[in-house]
Amino acid sequence: VLDNRVLYERNGTGNAIQNWNNVIKFAQRSKWCWLLHHDEYVNNVQELYDECVKADAMGAKIIIFDIIVNSETRSRRLSRQFMKRLAVKFPSILFISNLIGSPSAICVRSVAYKKYNKNLTWLVDVENYYRLLTQGDNTVYFSKLRVTSILDTKNSITANLKNIKNIHLNEIDQLPLHIYQAKLIKFFVRIKYQLKTCLQ
Repeated sequence: VLDNRVLYERNGTGNAIQNWNNVIKFAQRSKWCWLLHHDEYVNNVQELYDECVKADAMGAKIIIFDIIVNSETRSRRLSRQFMKRLAVKFPSILFISNLIGSPSAICVRSVAYKKYNKNLTWLVDVENYYRLLTQGDNTVYFSKLRVTSILDTKNSITANLKNIKNIHLNEIDQLPLHIYQAKLIKFFVRIKYQLKTCLQ
């Protein structure tokens, strides 16, 4: 990194969640924390800095970026802005479907960034987003900056998970939700997986 305003920390414990938490701890010396994976990038670091300045000026705690997913066959936008705004307005929707994206989709004020729950697997990222969006000041700045993610399904963390539907449903029971809210979320989760099966 050529810009001395950006701190780059190469961190590798062999465990993705522990890596994220180590970086969050390291980033406490800075104003913002952004977790960028090895297969993701932005074209212009200056634009990233400018977006942080804009978010800072409006007192935002969270910046949400656009994620562009590139695979061998196509390039697509992960989710539209209105979907992200819906998730920010009603964060529990994230437990049904992750409308924000991987941790690289958000940049968070370091003092507000909470550690990821190491007891979760499938919902680990959205559970963190939920806490960020429901605790205290949750002012969000929606950035037009696009983060490119290179999709490599063979080597992804998700590719190594089996019975994702069961993991998803079981982890909902570990969330600090009202029993009726959890039941409703599980109802829609089951419908989601049924639709996926029908469309295959």
